[in-house]
Amino acid sequence: MCRWRTLYNYLAGLVAVGARIYNNKLILRHRDKAYLENICREARIALKAECIIQEEKNTYKLIIKKKNLYQEIMTRLEKRRKTPIKSYIGAIIDTKAEITYKNNKPIITIKINQDTAKQLTKYLKKHKIPYTTQILKNKIKIKITNLKQLKPKIKTLNPKIKSHLPTKTPPRRSAPATPSPPIKGERELGLDTGLGERPGLYGYINLTEHQVQVILGTLLGDGKLDKPIKGNSRLQIRHSIKQLDYVEFKRKILSPISGELLFYKYKDVRTGKEYIQVGFNTKRSPYFTMLYKVFYKEGRKRIPKEIIMKLDERALAIFIGDDGTFDKSSKTIKISVDGYSHKDRRLIQMWLKERFNIRSTIQKDRIYILRDDYPKLVKLIIKYLPKSLHYKLGLS
Repeated sequence: MCRWRTLYNYLAGLVAVGARIYNNKLILRHRDKAYLENICREARIALKAECIIQEEKNTYKLIIKKKNLYQEIMTRLEKRRKTPIKSYIGAIIDTKAEITYKNNKPIITIKINQDTAKQLTKYLKKHKIPYTTQILKNKIKIKITNLKQLKPKIKTLNPKIKSHLPTKTPPRRSAPATPSPPIKGERELGLDTGLGERPGLYGYINLTEHQVQVILGTLLGDGKLDKPIKGNSRLQIRHSIKQLDYVEFKRKILSPISGELLFYKYKDVRTGKEYIQVGFNTKRSPYFTMLYKVFYKEGRKRIPKEIIMKLDERALAIFIGDDGTFDKSSKTIKISVDGYSHKDRRLIQMWLKERFNIRSTIQKDRIYILRDDYPKLVKLIIKYLPKSLHYKLGLS
């Protein structure tokens, strides 16, 4: 996806198929949260806009706020109705398309009003993309069967649509002439440096999106990255022996890069008592070396703004599992942030509000979730935590 010009045209396409625009605020409802997250990410990067996603019954609501947003979108909407372009058409298809199959081949079906159907068919005719139309009661039904021809002609942000578009198979080479590809997960987090070969003790690791969110949620919480004199960093996870189930839960998610269980004795200098910890280390990798560079400054852990705003409810669940607890007196969840600066604490507070619409207050070295938003937080993260940690949510 381009940057601000293309994104404004994309947002104009959203308005053409029903998104509301008023008072420099765009509102779009859609069932696919991942799709809305992609739009939100582009709006923050390309437009420096304020963007939040709210959960509603059976759907999600995207809200984008920016100065002069109404004027910019409506100006482009008038132009694109006459001369539609790939980003404008891509928004229409992303929002309204349904994927069906015939003879194991995907077909895109779109039901839209007559005016928008004219713009879409005009664009398809211009680029010689075959389609069929059917007139319904109040809408026009358009079917596109040749997705191979469609792919280069639209800009898509919907992962479901993108996954059904054909991809080119790169030619095999005996010796790569280009730098090695980034580790999966780095590009989404803005961590790909493009520096070419970065050999590690254990080579490259492939991470799923879920694993990336768990790793970064752990780094927000109790997780640590070491910095060896030689070689790459690794993630170290340590918890009380009482949370053995939680350690096994993380270890299973991070397999096959997680190591064996380790048990430690340590003495609390304040009380003089001995305690037992359990945990594990991951394999060393260039991925963790890069994370060390962005999460640590002069040996102290900090929160990089460019990363925290991309973390979803999975990372939030792990963060609460590490540093959160239920406060009986205030009847809500509080999060221990004593290891972070006041600036980082404010950043966490902003993340909770902008990403999840959850309000909180900072009291000394704790962040307290507002009691009214406590049920919303529990509903958001409970499915990502093992039952052994439900007590941290105030549940038996």
